[in-house]
This record gives sequence, C-alpha cells and structure tokens, in this order.
Amino acid sequence: MRDADARLARTAGVQRLGAVLAFILVATATGSAPAATTRAVNVHGLRIELPPGWRVSKWVWSSCDDPSQTLALVTGKHPVRDGGLLLVLEDTVNPVRAFDPRSTFRLPPKASTFEGCCGTPAAAGYQFILRQHGRDFEVFLWARDRDLAKAAVAALNTLRVAER
Repeated sequence: MRDADARLARTAGVQRLGAVLAFILVATATGSAPAATTRAVNVHGLRIELPPGWRVSKWVWSSCDDPSQTLALVTGKHPVRDGGLLLVLEDTVNPVRAFDPRSTFRLPPKASTFEGCCGTPAAAGYQFILRQHGRDFEVFLWARDRDLAKAAVAALNTLRVAER
C-alpha cells in the first residue's frame, strides 16, 4: 500500500510541476515575443531605424541636383527588379516653396506609377514629402510587396532630421 501511495504522490507532484512549467511557458510566450531588432543609421543629419536585412545603398538612384539624393535604403541586390525595397530620400536645397510640416506617414491605398525622372526607376511606388527643421524632403518608395511598403512607412516614422 505504501508503494502505491508514494507512486501517487510522485505522480501528483510531477503533474503540479508540469502545470507550473506550462503556465510559465504560456505566460512568457504571450505578449512578449521578442521584438525584431533594428539598427540606427545616421547620415547627413538624418537618423532612421532600419529593420534587419535593410542597408544603406551606396548607389546613386537619383541623379537630380535639386532635390538631391541624401539617403537610399535597399533590401536585396536588385531591389526594384527582384521585388525588394528601394527608398530614396531627396533633400531640396533651394525650395521654391516650403513643404508642409512633417506629420505621421501613412501608406496610401494604391501605388502611383513613377515615370523614372533623373534615373530613378520607372515603376509603381509611393511618394511622401516632409519639412522638418527648415529642410524639405521628397521620399520615394518602391516596394511591390505591401507588407514591405508598410515596414518602410514604419521606418520613415522613426526618421529624425537635424537642423542644418
């Protein structure tokens, strides 16, 4: 009889331990999934948080003088052709008129078709304008995948502009 009681007590103890471990696992897994790490990029008085896999491109995607390319972000080797992301920020040196002050960026429901001015890709994309600290920017975004475009807009919302 003692062996049966001891076995039952061990089984009950193991079950309680299993229940506690299961609770801890569920409690730590829900709502606290590890956030994707970002890295900050600082260039030409701009600071932006980039998701994993994004990088600053050394390529000149826009040959315009005014506005001029200040920062280009890409995913993949051939972002537009291969369905990746290309985001180009152009700084207006001599604005004809000041842009509207910066607000929160939102992805439009549909992409526009760009004609490919100054060497930029002739493809569907999105355009944003902003003014911050006396600097005017045009932002062009090419991303076929809407989720990638949404990630780009989220990154744009981390953009910080320093005064000249």
